[in-house]
Amino acid sequence: MISLQEALDINFNLPKLTLDTQEIDIFEAQGYILAQDIYIKRALPMFDNSAMDGYAINLAYKNPKVTRTILAGQDASNITLQDNEAIRIMTGAMLPKNANAIAPFEITSLQDGILSIQKELHQGANIRKKGEEKQEGMLLAKKGQVLDFRDIGLLASQGYNKICVYQKPLIGVFSSGDEIKEVGEDALSHQIYNINAPSICAILKQYNHHYQYLGILKDNESLEEKILTASKKYQILITSGGASVGDADLLEKILLKHQANIYYHKINLKPGKPIMVAKLNQCYFFCLPGNPLSAILNLLALVIPTLQRLCNANAFYPLMLKAKCQEELNFKNNRSNIILGNYHRGIFTPHKNGKYSPSAISVFQECNSFAIFDEKFTQIHKNQEIDILLYMMSFTTK
Repeated sequence: MISLQEALDINFNLPKLTLDTQEIDIFEAQGYILAQDIYIKRALPMFDNSAMDGYAINLAYKNPKVTRTILAGQDASNITLQDNEAIRIMTGAMLPKNANAIAPFEITSLQDGILSIQKELHQGANIRKKGEEKQEGMLLAKKGQVLDFRDIGLLASQGYNKICVYQKPLIGVFSSGDEIKEVGEDALSHQIYNINAPSICAILKQYNHHYQYLGILKDNESLEEKILTASKKYQILITSGGASVGDADLLEKILLKHQANIYYHKINLKPGKPIMVAKLNQCYFFCLPGNPLSAILNLLALVIPTLQRLCNANAFYPLMLKAKCQEELNFKNNRSNIILGNYHRGIFTPHKNGKYSPSAISVFQECNSFAIFDEKFTQIHKNQEIDILLYMMSFTTK
């Protein structure tokens, strides 16, 4: 059994997946990882323009005469503001030469074509200068960046309609156990519905991964064949159940029989001790505990950040939020602990003081975040500052 920190160190040093690249339409680029650096080829803004609806003026003249209008989208590169002239101009329209301020409509009045300005303006007022946001040649998006609406908007500003990204690995998801019944089937009193697979797939989708649900692994002779077949098709397999030490927990035996590399099996962690990480036939196995709470917390805390790295994202360390712990917490047995709770306005309130069953599932609906404490913590004092993670994490390069 290894420590939580040792497990994280192993996870963040696993060999990355070898992924092909593909060109993808910008409308489909959300959540993909950029496979090249992209630079600004058109300055932002592309030209000096008006930030307001108003009048282009030169501050040297106090009561200029309004002579014409420049609309957004109009080529005004040959228009020069003459002495004592003002030009009506719309937001985003190209600035005429010699103009050094925009007087918004709200602070002006017009009589017989003569403009009066009721408020003093400074040079450059309400003007967006060429390149003030981004200059030509600047890095727009970096290889390894997970694309979202912020990056996609910038890419669109440069006219990119196709983006070179890494292909997403296909992740196979299994549940396991003879006691598990699929949702929609009739479950007897001694059977339980398949909670883990729908939850795992929902989390993978939330983090923009491609996955396929592969069904329930039964504790019989079919288990080995299904595992071996899937390991040749998928680059990542996520299982839940079957990774502990019970009589029917066969996954490790099968993997070892076929010379898999077992990176670790069991972490000194509550909940989630039985987790196993292995590799067989170029396929990574993340074998989660069967208890729903343990499985989902292991997935969020350990597997999701690892998947970010394996898929070539350059930011994969979870971004911690600082919070004050609302209650005192006490830990036993020199082990790491994951505590569910609610984060609100800088305060983290542990759910039921951290005392709930590892098979619980309803607690996720009652919480929005979790905190991880390694073995060195035996007590957290009330109002002590701690690090917490939201269910939907952001990532950083360190």
